[in-house]
Amino acid sequence: MAFLSPHAFITFLSLASIIFVQQSTQNRLPAFVHLRIEGVNETIFSGDIETRGHNVTVPPYNATRHCDGTNNNRNPSPGATVTSALDDAARYHGFGWSGRWYDTFDDFFITAIGSDSDSGGAYAWLLLDYRFLQVGGCQQRVATGNDVLIGFDKCGKHTFLKLEPTRQTVRVNEPVVVMVTNGSTGVPVSGARVGTATTGDDGRAILTYSTPGPQTLKAEKYCTVRSDKAVVVVLAGNTATEVGEDALSSVVVHDEISAINCGAQGTGEVGREL
Repeated sequence: MAFLSPHAFITFLSLASIIFVQQSTQNRLPAFVHLRIEGVNETIFSGDIETRGHNVTVPPYNATRHCDGTNNNRNPSPGATVTSALDDAARYHGFGWSGRWYDTFDDFFITAIGSDSDSGGAYAWLLLDYRFLQVGGCQQRVATGNDVLIGFDKCGKHTFLKLEPTRQTVRVNEPVVVMVTNGSTGVPVSGARVGTATTGDDGRAILTYSTPGPQTLKAEKYCTVRSDKAVVVVLAGNTATEVGEDALSSVVVHDEISAINCGAQGTGEVGREL
């Protein structure tokens, strides 16, 4: 039997320690994701979130549970998750959420976010990059750059509108061309309203603006989940002062259309900075 020399053994331990520390550090690193939460009548939150896996305490039982991807032995090491992103957004942006814990799944079932809940036939859904989760939100790890979409639905239909491009710059009276697709499939969506225009069979809509300034668009269609916002910066003529990125920081979005459009549900309005 071969034995390591003391020097070789110390080297081996040092390398093993470095690898362990690197892996542990990587697991503790935050993930930066784009999180959007759609209520039945309005957008509850849309923005970028820094999140880490952590213990979560939520009503109605206020029991503390882990939510770091190791739930139900889904992943061998902890990290940021879909539900940790929700919890971090709620804590830092002033809205609440609640969930029912199931020991069988070692995970939460979301029952309410903000003023929306699973009462009245609505139910929660969770998507990662426009794909329904196959596991619970505390089991599903996320990585920097992921899109997380959470919301409540009464329709039973799952078309999640995606509006592109998310930012473009045009001049006054210059055509603005946008595209609406089903975010889950990439298939163009016809009949979606975008501002004053409606998409055709190819999913495209064309708008024009007669005055300069930043404009915010969203796509909506009956019994679909509306899109995230898209910003169009409309510039004046060549001799006028252009509206640039600085103007975008002061734009307030007014969500005046139904988040999940299922007939006459009333109109919610939320003002928030981009």
